[in-house]
Amino acid sequence: MKSLISLLLMLSISYSALSQNIGINTNSPNPNAALDVESTDKGLLIPRLTTTQRTALGATLGAVDESLIIYDKDDTLFYFWDGLNWTSLGDTDRQNLIGATLNGNMLQIDIENGNPAIVDLSALVTSGSSNTANTTPVVGSSGVKMAKLVEAQCQNYLTGMAYIGADDNIWSHGYGGDYSYGTPGRTNNALKPVIQVVDPINGPKIGKWKHVFIEPRVLWAITDEGEVFRRGKANNGQLGNGSASTPLPYLTKMSFFETNNIKVKYLYISPTTTYPITSEGTSVFALTEDGDVYCWGKNNIGQLGIGNIIDQLTPVKITGLDFQFIHKMTQSGGAGSGLSVAALDTLNSIYIWGDNGYGQLGLGSNTDQTSPALVPGITATEIVMRRISYGTTLITTPSGAVMGAGWNGDGALGDGTKSNKNLFTPTTTTFTNAKTLILGANSRASIVVTDDGHLYVAGYNGEYGSGLGTASNADVTDFVMPIAPFQGMVKKAVFQGYGSYKSIHVLDTLGRIWACGENRGGQLGTGSTHNADPDGLFTRAMDELNGAVKFVDIQGYGHYQYDYYSTVALTEDGRVMTTGAPQYGKTGQDDTSYFRYYYKLINFQ
Repeated sequence: MKSLISLLLMLSISYSALSQNIGINTNSPNPNAALDVESTDKGLLIPRLTTTQRTALGATLGAVDESLIIYDKDDTLFYFWDGLNWTSLGDTDRQNLIGATLNGNMLQIDIENGNPAIVDLSALVTSGSSNTANTTPVVGSSGVKMAKLVEAQCQNYLTGMAYIGADDNIWSHGYGGDYSYGTPGRTNNALKPVIQVVDPINGPKIGKWKHVFIEPRVLWAITDEGEVFRRGKANNGQLGNGSASTPLPYLTKMSFFETNNIKVKYLYISPTTTYPITSEGTSVFALTEDGDVYCWGKNNIGQLGIGNIIDQLTPVKITGLDFQFIHKMTQSGGAGSGLSVAALDTLNSIYIWGDNGYGQLGLGSNTDQTSPALVPGITATEIVMRRISYGTTLITTPSGAVMGAGWNGDGALGDGTKSNKNLFTPTTTTFTNAKTLILGANSRASIVVTDDGHLYVAGYNGEYGSGLGTASNADVTDFVMPIAPFQGMVKKAVFQGYGSYKSIHVLDTLGRIWACGENRGGQLGTGSTHNADPDGLFTRAMDELNGAVKFVDIQGYGHYQYDYYSTVALTEDGRVMTTGAPQYGKTGQDDTSYFRYYYKLINFQ
């Protein structure tokens, strides 16, 4: 018996010593490796799990399991357990990653047409690619709470959506072409929400996500430390990375601002007119914490405001705004030849430049401006320009009045006429408390929301899209107030549509959504695809929770065709609901063919 015990003890000690340093296909394993595998014709096969199996496994793991690695067959991604959650190691698409080797917490990545890089995996955790905080699921949803909807730069030409999560991740779904905002690192559409990965090679982010924007080709984001990140198509230099053609497959930091110790407060991104015409370019403006403005991208008519018509592949400062302490901007869209820009300083002075074909700059002429020009005798607290097509500008004065300039063919200026104006002209309806101004992206109509929560409309009213009833299916040249249950409680209003296919969505202070107008994609969320009300009035939207939910934000988005529109809304408790057309994965419901006619929850997992 003693001999047997001695033998077992010796074998245990021998195995323990051997297990400190194991070699496969080698008699001299690396002394610094617990396991050294050598082969010239075979690979290392990591355990392969489905997403469901990975989730189930994660429920059994804890801090002691940190660094465990698996391969998710559904996501086609490698994941490691960071002690709290699964974190992806990045996209395995060979277009971006030719090879990867793991040594402890270090990942060596060989990038196509680039140099090998050693990446600390902890950088992926700090850069917003793991769910590490505030991830308690909400009743009625499955996954992470969302804190903020995307701040869309062009409602009409978006084929996806993005969000900032309570876990400090950017989530998105939809179109992936041009590396826009689909599957990270790929050109695949994302049919359900995915986490956007920060490129760790060019430096992880320092702050937390504060703003996220999308336009047809690029996803943009800013942190509370003023860092700027972007992912997507480089067309006419809009990525600001010195290239007019090289895309960015992951969210990548703009080193210019970090190198020069510049903190960016907000981005203003001009949308293109017709996606996906690649000859059109985007112009980008970065407003800094110090009140300066930097610009880059398309500049064929001088829309960058730097005194020339040369495209800029890297950021340059608009020196014409030096010492003006800009605090707010706006810009239109267009195929370069339609881009206008305006900026307000802390004294409410208006500086304006770019295209002026319709007199939308309000300078008394139709002459384009390649440098910022001061609008004489007029001040403004709010300013908005039409995103697409005809140039129109509306302003709110410090006294709460509304004035407009530019194209007025359908009466959107609300001055009682359909004549264009090249000077800012007051509306016929007297406002003393105007708060928010909205111009339809291409619907030739306008909205004024007052401080006391009333909504007024003017301009084109095709498809009864202004909620004024059947008798008003014509242009409205004065601002009028639709009869609706939300009047006196308007929190936010959103235009949606293309040309004559127009609709309006209203969020009230009770958390209800109301809509009117064109509805062929089900984007109104009123339970059908025909126009919401046969009399052209506002109708309350429906949701799968039977009205028990309180909404706090809403955003309309869609493709350039009238039947490709969708709408997204954020609830008070961090849930996201979508309705409308699903093409490219816009609704985030894991399909591309089933139209939604009422608001339905999205799952974030």
